[in-house]
Parts: sequence; C-alpha cells; structure tokens
Amino acid sequence: MIRDQFLLGMDNEIIVDLFAGGGGMSTAIEQALGRHSDVSVNHDEDAVSMHTANHPQTEHYRADVFEVCPYEATRGRAIGLLHLSPDCTHHSQAAGGQPRDRKIRALAWVGLRWAGMGKRRAPGRQPRVITLENVKQILQWGRLIAKRCKHTGRVMKLDGTVAAKGERVPVQEQYLVPDPKHAGRTWRRYVRELEALGHKVAWTTMISADHGDSTTRDRLALVTVWIRGEPWVIVDICLRMLTPRELYGCQGFPASYIIDRGHDGRVFSKSAQVRMVGNSVSPGPARALIWANCSDMAAWTLAELKQRERVAA
Repeated sequence: MIRDQFLLGMDNEIIVDLFAGGGGMSTAIEQALGRHSDVSVNHDEDAVSMHTANHPQTEHYRADVFEVCPYEATRGRAIGLLHLSPDCTHHSQAAGGQPRDRKIRALAWVGLRWAGMGKRRAPGRQPRVITLENVKQILQWGRLIAKRCKHTGRVMKLDGTVAAKGERVPVQEQYLVPDPKHAGRTWRRYVRELEALGHKVAWTTMISADHGDSTTRDRLALVTVWIRGEPWVIVDICLRMLTPRELYGCQGFPASYIIDRGHDGRVFSKSAQVRMVGNSVSPGPARALIWANCSDMAAWTLAELKQRERVAA
C-alpha cells in the first residue's frame, strides 16, 4: 500500500490484475500510478492473503481465473487496464525436456474473455489497455505432441515408460512436449484475436536489471570435477541460499512489503514465501511498462509528481 490513507473509489476506469500471486504487478501499478488495483484474482489462498495484507483496498477473488465473471467483477465499471501474468513454467526454456501441461499453457486465453466483454453485453466496458507479462518463450507458444522414444519411435508416457507396440495412449497420459513444426502458431492466433477486438498489439523483452531490479539467486550445490585424472568433490563453494527477504529485495519489492504473514494473521513458512516470490512479477520493468502505457490513469497529486521528478533527476 503506497499511502497510509485509503483512496476513495472515484476513478472513471478501474484496474484489474489477474494472476495476482506475489503482488509484483500490483506493487508496480501503485508505484507508477499512485493508485491500487481494483480487482485481483488468484487461486492460491496464501497468495491472496499476502496480497490482501499489502493491498487492502483491492477487491480480491480467490478462484480459478476462468471462474470469475468479468461482468460481475466490474459491476458496470469500465476497465482502464487489464493485466495478465499467467504461469510461465510450461512455456519457459527452464523446463527443458520436462512434460508440459496444455491447460497451464492456455491460461493466457482468459484475457480474451475480459477483452471481449464489451463486444456484446457491455459496450464501453472492455479494457482500454491490456498488458501481459511472461517469459519470452511464450512467443513460441504452439501445440504439444507426444514425446517419442529415440530407439522405438513409440509414444512416451508420463510415468517414463514406453508404449507397447500398437498401444493407443490417452492424451492425458502422454509425455507432451512442444511441437517444433508449429512453434509460435498459437501465439500468432492469440495476437490476431486481440487485434480482431480492436486492439493494437506490440511486445518487447525487458531486463529487470535495466530498471533497478536484480534477480540473481545464489545456489549451494555439489560440484564434481576431474583434476589430473582424479575425481574431486567440491562440497562448499562459499555461497548460501538467499533469505526470503533478500529474494524479494532482489526482485525489486520495497523493504516494507509484508511477506511473512497474511491479512488474517496467518504465518507463512519460508518455503511458502520463496514459492510466492518465485511466482511474482519484478516491479521495476512492470512499473516502466505501466507508466509508458497508462500514465493518464495516474492519481498522483501535483506535489507528489514534483517529488517524483526530483527523485528521478
């Protein structure tokens, strides 16, 4: 919460933050515009509790994003900004050759549901600006195919076994991986659907460190090497795991951000804190993105704007 005093809900347009897990985008919105997100959605109970503790004026929905009705959530208000940060793990190259989940990869489609809400039932209420944050590999978003055994050419199953000769494996049991022949096909369709709704679509890549954040994370590991024909094992490389507070700091969150407890007093374990920062948006580049596209929605007073200009100089 960027101000100690609550703001009156007198804005002509509201801000919706879907997939509001760690709270990075909502923090960036407050830092850029001086106002809170009006509606936030996440399925995780702890994530919603932490978000509520830090953004108490936001109306929270703890539900699957596809279960929230845009018409009911907006209650007749026009959307100035709709932001989406769908799960990136099943698009990221960090997943390597691990199986991918089609449903998780398709989460971004919920944005079309909100983007098209004014087409028929609620003219004038559709989002004026839509932003989406993800790994750059989402540009390769395409269909999935079953992984094949290199030796037999048969379908691989999720349990690591190979299908028997002539066996038909249900798709939910297949080891699915991206189809390189159709890389980017679904992404291009996604863009066309947004353009069909009247949006001009553009994207770029942003590096957190260029906007004042740092996402470097040290890891302790056993490293085995060979020196002059003999095996050596390095058991201590003088690095340590960062604490949750340090991780949030590297991600760009303010030191005042509440990470150890929820709005109802529940205490978060260190593993829960690390999990939620791992799902968060880095506020630095998000702040620059929001200011560049939505500065007309800012709620800063003249004195606050002058102070921001002095700090920036």
